[in-house]
Amino acid sequence: MSTYEEEIFNYLTKKENFISAHEIYEKFPGIKEKLIKEFWYEVKNSLDEKRKGTDWKVDFDHDEPEIKLYFDKSIYVGFEGLYDKKPNYYLYVYYEKNKKLDRVKINKYASNIKVIDEENWEKEKEGTHYWKYLEDDFSNINTLKRILPENRKDFAEELAKLLLEFGKGLKEDILKMSKMIKK
Repeated sequence: MSTYEEEIFNYLTKKENFISAHEIYEKFPGIKEKLIKEFWYEVKNSLDEKRKGTDWKVDFDHDEPEIKLYFDKSIYVGFEGLYDKKPNYYLYVYYEKNKKLDRVKINKYASNIKVIDEENWEKEKEGTHYWKYLEDDFSNINTLKRILPENRKDFAEELAKLLLEFGKGLKEDILKMSKMIKK
């Protein structure tokens, strides 16, 4: 043990500190989970604010969990894996929502979208889902400090801006894909 670790050990194993240290240890996973959930609500609220006056809509799906940004319910962008270590943002074509969409044409078109092609996005084989992981690791103390209640607004606005700009940058592509209907 280093000197620092030895000092922490000695402090935490004192009778008057040990019970509190154990209670914090037991409660921390729930505190961390709540901190992350509240942060993503802040991102959703910031996104709602930023998209006002546009034709974009925001949906927060707690079951998935993901935040969707769309103007066409069958093709949208969003954040997913919100409670995972490394959430991602994505472009998704929801063929089940609109069975008239031509999967072959859309997959060919989507694989050539400049931002996705240039930045080496990951994608599913069938081409319905393109994603890129955020740089921030939600198990890392530096990211967790950014989402503390007194700090989270700026980071939430940063991610909301990222998603809205991503969506706006893909809007023409989404419009084109939404018109690719089976004959």
